[in-house]
Amino acid sequence: MLALLLSSLLSLFMFFVFGTFVTKVAKLPANFTEKLLMGLVIANTVASVLSLFLAINGTVLLGLLVLCLLLIFFIWQELTALLTLSADKKNVLLLSLPFIAIAYIISLNAPANYDTGLYHIQSIEWIEAYPVVPGLANLHGRFGFDPNIFTFFALTSLSGLFKQAIFSVNFTVFSVLTGYFISALYSLYKAKGFSGLLVFFLLVFLTMIFLYDNLSSPTPDFLSITIPLFILSRVIQLAERKELSLNHFIPIIILSVYILTTKMATIPALLLVVCLCYKYKAETKKLLVLVPVLALIVLPWLIRNVILSGWLIYPFPSLNLFSFDWQVPVAKVIAEKAAVTGWARSPNAGYVAAAKMDFATWFPLWCRQLTLQGKLLFSAALCCPIFIFISQLFRKNNIGFLKNIVVITSFAGVVFWLFLAPEFRFGQAFIVFSAISPLLLIPCKTVVGKKPLSLFALLMLGFLFIQLFTGKNYVLNAAYQIKKLAIRPQLIQTPANLTFKAYLINGTVIYAPVKSDKCYCHIIPCAAHIDSTITLRGQNIAEGFAIKQK
Repeated sequence: MLALLLSSLLSLFMFFVFGTFVTKVAKLPANFTEKLLMGLVIANTVASVLSLFLAINGTVLLGLLVLCLLLIFFIWQELTALLTLSADKKNVLLLSLPFIAIAYIISLNAPANYDTGLYHIQSIEWIEAYPVVPGLANLHGRFGFDPNIFTFFALTSLSGLFKQAIFSVNFTVFSVLTGYFISALYSLYKAKGFSGLLVFFLLVFLTMIFLYDNLSSPTPDFLSITIPLFILSRVIQLAERKELSLNHFIPIIILSVYILTTKMATIPALLLVVCLCYKYKAETKKLLVLVPVLALIVLPWLIRNVILSGWLIYPFPSLNLFSFDWQVPVAKVIAEKAAVTGWARSPNAGYVAAAKMDFATWFPLWCRQLTLQGKLLFSAALCCPIFIFISQLFRKNNIGFLKNIVVITSFAGVVFWLFLAPEFRFGQAFIVFSAISPLLLIPCKTVVGKKPLSLFALLMLGFLFIQLFTGKNYVLNAAYQIKKLAIRPQLIQTPANLTFKAYLINGTVIYAPVKSDKCYCHIIPCAAHIDSTITLRGQNIAEGFAIKQK
């Protein structure tokens, strides 16, 4: 408990200082949540840049915390204002804390995500131990995926202090977004009472609550769902205002580009960026300044990709721009991409064949394995945006440019997800927004009850029970072991009978699990299996891995 709390508070501190400092210098009209998420982008970008030259460990964290302490003098007024809460802010905080407390308890559990044992933890251990390692993807193809957020997980792991990695980032972001959604819901309720827009935001908030099983794992899936949920929600929220400029959308644009570096499945968010830039094309100077800022966010991630795998974006074999000695062979890249696509279409032994099928063949097979709930959600996600566009042609009430581009982006996200890798977690944010988009057609009428706060609190209590009920197994498990978890969260559950075999490659020992494909928390270097063609590029593993030339 102590370790998770400390790691989360350090993350929040960096988010607030970096985000507030930059938005103040740039004079951006960002709300509190946008400042914190901008701080995440800045801290993550700095960690990614440093990871090109340094191991991201406690020393780097200490250096960034010292920098934040120095920057506090420039944002002292904003810091003191933060401590002064209005009555509404106090109510929002009071309503948010129970949700955050339950999420905190859930986060104490052992990581349950399959990919965490497969490569998440191992990737983070490499970042903590060495600067980016050339050709690491040759050791294990998944090491080439390199979600940008892994560098920040490494930065805040506190493994040197607690002798195990602490994964607090997803919980921290959950806490930030919980505050945002409850604040947005509270404001909507006070202004309009029960409305279509209120129900819309309630369903988006409910979507985030259902991601409870990602809180304890260092999975990028959580951010790749929740950040797009925030981006699209924030644009809808801003659409209710009358006077807007490009400045109001700069945090949204930056977050839309940043989240691409966490998971390629979020590419459709760039359509939103293009539409916003087109709408505010008259503000040319601001757009020109924005380009190098966005490039600075993406560039370190691209450089890491090239160093890890030899490919600009891995595993996309069409982007074969380099010929480094550590480059992963094109055949392996094609196989890795096919594995992702095939597994999303058919998560069973037939996934290899599914990757090679045409749409007419794999789509019916994919549909048959969907649950009833999945079929309804998918059908709604495809049909509802079309219904919205048609209804606007024959009705006088147009939902406006901003809400329309949210619907267009969501629909494009569903189509992109369907053809790229149709596993729900890859496109969940876009699917949900598309499915509930007809609620945007319902006019907002002011129908406020006599005791809006009491009724709203009762509504939030109902959602709290939903969170508690869906995550009850995690809550009970943590509560049962509360004394053991007083200092550290539970470690990932490694099978007791799992053994590892040692292989000697160029005088270096590399481990591989026996009868498993997961290394869990085993010391590096460790891989799912050892390819006989792997060799060291130099005298030690820090110099990287390559494939022997025939």
